[in-house]
Amino acid sequence: MKVPVSVIVPRLSKRGSWWVKFGLPSIEANDPEQIIQVIDKPTNVARNEGAAQATQPYLFFCDDDTILARNCLAQLVEAIELNGVIPHIGYAYCNYTFLALPPFRHEAWGSAHTHIAGEFEAQRLKGGNFVSTMSLIRRECFPGFDPEIMRLQDWDLFLTMMEKGYTGTYVRETLFYAFQIDQGISSTVPLDEALSKVKRKHGI
Repeated sequence: MKVPVSVIVPRLSKRGSWWVKFGLPSIEANDPEQIIQVIDKPTNVARNEGAAQATQPYLFFCDDDTILARNCLAQLVEAIELNGVIPHIGYAYCNYTFLALPPFRHEAWGSAHTHIAGEFEAQRLKGGNFVSTMSLIRRECFPGFDPEIMRLQDWDLFLTMMEKGYTGTYVRETLFYAFQIDQGISSTVPLDEALSKVKRKHGI
């Protein structure tokens, strides 16, 4: 039985070889009902276009340089549905491992880091993001990504959802690998500038 998820991938054609060998097979192994690829468009535009095409009750925005564990989507769906009687639970999130392929390095994490997200706390989210874009979101709760936010889009999204009354439920498992295989958006937008823009928008 397929998992009732629309997986939305904002994909770059230059990553085609990686995607075919690693990214797509890992998604297919999760057996989602729908996989939507939007190619060579600005990331948030691609995500929103993909969401508009979604047919399933759950959305999962997956970067094209990410590899999912085989049980990633099923575990996240289970976590949300266990909380199904709680209307404010809008998404489920998990831990993940970041890996940078040479010669790239993350400015804070270096070449490898396992991110332990921790339990949801509203005040903690206001202080900084701990929830990945690669989280499972109820389609009815998704407010759309702001195309004006070029970095920290995930933080902006979950702050927006919190302002609308939605919070997340935490899965204490490491369910995907987030790779850096080339220069990403984090390399082109200064962190201080991105932080200031999100904080101004949300008054924090």
